[in-house]
Amino acid sequence: MSLKTLLFKPRWQNKNPAVRARAVAESDDGDLLNQLSSIARSDPEAEVRLAAARRIEHLDTLFAIATVDSADSVSSYAWRQVMQQLENLKSADSAKSALPVVEQITDPQRVSRLATKAHSTVIRAAAQDNIQAEGLLGDIAISDPDPQLRLQAAARVTSESTLKRIASKVRKTDKTLFRALNERLEALQLASGDTTVVADRAVALCQDMETLARADLPKAERSAQLNRLTQTFTSLKRESKLSADVTMRFDNAARIAEATLADPVEDPLAPLKAELAGFSAQAAQAISGDQLDEVKALLRGFGDLDEKLQAADAGLHAQLSEQLDLLTSKRESLLAGQRPSPALIKLCEQAEKPGKRAERGDFVTSLRGRWQTTYTDLGSPTEANKALKQRFDTALKALSERQAKAQEKRLQAAEAFVKHLDELEPLLDNGDLHKAAAMAQKAGQALNRAGKKHGQSGRLTQLRGKLQEMRQWQHWANDEVRQRLVEHAQAIPGSGMHPDAMAARVKELRARWKELDRGERLPGDPPNRPTSPKLYREFQAACETAFEPARPFFEKRAEVRTKHLSDLNGLCEELAAIKPDGNNWDEVSRGVGQARGSLRRLTEVPHKERAALAQRLKSEADRLDEALQGQYEVVERRKRKIIEEVTALIEEPDLTKAVEAAKSAQGRWKQAGRLRRSLDQKLWKEYRAAADQVFGRLDEQRKEARDQAQASRQQLQALIDQVTELDSSSNEFPRQLELLHQQWRDSGANDRKLQERFAAIVDQKENDAQAVKRQRRAQARLALRDAARLCQALEGSTAVTDAQRQQLTDALAEVNPPDVFRARCERVLNADDQSPPSSAQDNLDQLKALCIEAEFLSGVDSPEAEREARMAYQVQRLSQRMGGESSQSFSEEATALEERWLGCGPLPAGEQSTQVLARFETALKALDDARP
Repeated sequence: MSLKTLLFKPRWQNKNPAVRARAVAESDDGDLLNQLSSIARSDPEAEVRLAAARRIEHLDTLFAIATVDSADSVSSYAWRQVMQQLENLKSADSAKSALPVVEQITDPQRVSRLATKAHSTVIRAAAQDNIQAEGLLGDIAISDPDPQLRLQAAARVTSESTLKRIASKVRKTDKTLFRALNERLEALQLASGDTTVVADRAVALCQDMETLARADLPKAERSAQLNRLTQTFTSLKRESKLSADVTMRFDNAARIAEATLADPVEDPLAPLKAELAGFSAQAAQAISGDQLDEVKALLRGFGDLDEKLQAADAGLHAQLSEQLDLLTSKRESLLAGQRPSPALIKLCEQAEKPGKRAERGDFVTSLRGRWQTTYTDLGSPTEANKALKQRFDTALKALSERQAKAQEKRLQAAEAFVKHLDELEPLLDNGDLHKAAAMAQKAGQALNRAGKKHGQSGRLTQLRGKLQEMRQWQHWANDEVRQRLVEHAQAIPGSGMHPDAMAARVKELRARWKELDRGERLPGDPPNRPTSPKLYREFQAACETAFEPARPFFEKRAEVRTKHLSDLNGLCEELAAIKPDGNNWDEVSRGVGQARGSLRRLTEVPHKERAALAQRLKSEADRLDEALQGQYEVVERRKRKIIEEVTALIEEPDLTKAVEAAKSAQGRWKQAGRLRRSLDQKLWKEYRAAADQVFGRLDEQRKEARDQAQASRQQLQALIDQVTELDSSSNEFPRQLELLHQQWRDSGANDRKLQERFAAIVDQKENDAQAVKRQRRAQARLALRDAARLCQALEGSTAVTDAQRQQLTDALAEVNPPDVFRARCERVLNADDQSPPSSAQDNLDQLKALCIEAEFLSGVDSPEAEREARMAYQVQRLSQRMGGESSQSFSEEATALEERWLGCGPLPAGEQSTQVLARFETALKALDDARP
């Protein structure tokens, strides 16, 4: 670390948090960039941590900041960046590397956001694993774009209502998921004992078994299907009570299917025995002929036969195992004869890689003797050992040549050592310190190569002592010069020099100091250690003191120049990336201007960078300008040709053709490209003068077209006003609406906005008319029910007054009652004695049955006491539907049910009748809510 760095810390380490935050946000200091992660985590000021976090892109670091930082501003920013990166990941590898972060996110909102909005399937799947809310899992199962994720989400849903919601949404969009959901719903209904589902499932199994009995399938597949269907039916029968007819139907079909499996097979092991016999014959031939390749091939290919015999017959499998043991034994014996001797291999390796042992003179002779002894002891050599002998001979020959070359180099080094000593002595006598030191170093290097036991090594020691004494005298003389350099450096601060002059003077003094040190330093001395440490410390302190007043000036100038250098280097990279391709001439022209303008700013960059930077800028400017000049010529020719074409259109008799051609020319003008500004403006004026004459002929036609369009819009607006004023509740509304529709069609309207407005108003009016109809029907039902309640009250009364008869008569006049209800009311109006008739109890039983039907149809729960009656009714409806009886719509069935209630008749007095009536009215209200 330099003294400057020790005395002046960078701005990003300043004590002031504001200064520190600004430096962290803007500085490109390499040390700062390396410390960004540490600053973002440990700086005591949230402002500084946020500035560092804004420059961090690494996902793991941002996640650590988001989860640990106590400041909301820092944590919120980090979370936003983490979520944005996770949502936008597209590469599968990047997504997999981000999974540890996703798995640690526990906030439900963030997990939900990743599970529904992340681009990557991997990220969505990982987030989905952390979701517990079944409603959200249902939404994913409906809308996720990946089919596998939809299946996984649906598999984690347990609520029957959510499963039904998913099934209703994916019925037409995802058939696979729809089938899986139906199977789960059916299983849930079976488990809950729903008799309707149980009966449907049993009938379906009967049909599948009957189809199997008739199908022409392979025996194995037929047997597998028979077992599966039998097990499923048995399980269903064990869990639910099935009718005797269904059970008998399934058993009959099963017996027929079992009869198709009775075909006998003669000796099923015959093919396997034949295959084993063939394998045994091949094994015997390979073993007797010592054929290693065939033995290996048989051992590699026995797997399929082994699996077959193991599954079919233990005896045959044992015979195969015996053959395999014989083949394995033969393979090992054949391989043993082909392996080389381990002892010979070791000797070869020693010859090829001897290491330091090769320096011994007797190593080659010793190695050759050990080889001969080992090779002879082996007896008759194999082919592998013969190949090793050739390898050993080659390596030993190379080792001998290597030792000979090493010996020759040592002799040459010994001769060079003596020669260097002879040259060193006269250099010492003449006082040439530097040349003597260099020669002494060469002599030492030659002695190391020749061997340190050379006879004249003591002579070198004597000469080195003489060289050291000479350097001490030189050092004493140079110290006086160094003292004067210290005094010159101490005199600089009070001289009033400009900062550049101060820097030049300090640089000059340091160069002279280095020259003195270089004159005393001998080869082998540490390169940076001062020869006079005490004086050097004084000199350095004086230089630092002299430089201190100019330090802020140079720091600011260095900062500005570094910034300009970075900007211009970035510009050079941008210019180099521009490749003229015929479609980016604007970018090329802009690049030429930027490059030439930047040449005037080279004085703002460090001096040592100017030449290279100027060369780069000029090279890029010349390259782009050369391409641009050729393009200018092409563009000028194109635009002059367009001007000629437009000028010729002025006299064109067909105005439509002339206008279309002029528009085409105008489009081609922009596509032709750009020129130098002066020439481009001149040609544009010529073009506009000709084009204006062509387009000027359109004014009258355009005015006429505008007038016609305005008249058409007024006519359409009048129709819209009429539709708006229609009364949706009027009986004449349908006829009036159809008449206006016809007028609109006859007008030939093509104004899209007015058409949309007209259609929207018509839709609203029709919806209003439908709402009026629904309201009237509802009011009629309520009025009819009020009349029914009045009739019911009078039927239970002991005496009916004239006023009550008149009230019932008035109520009937306001409604259109069904015949059964009208007859019932007439009986009340004409009867004198209102004591309950003998059929009152039957009417009550009938009303109870109607209650069960109404509660089933509306989805209202029946009382616990009526559970068996409701179950019986459901079974009856299922039987009717399976019998092919036609079914009514919901509205038709509800209306018919209400008419049966209206004709039900008087009820016996008491609490039971009141409760049954209350149940029925509750079901009626639920039916009203469900009506379309």
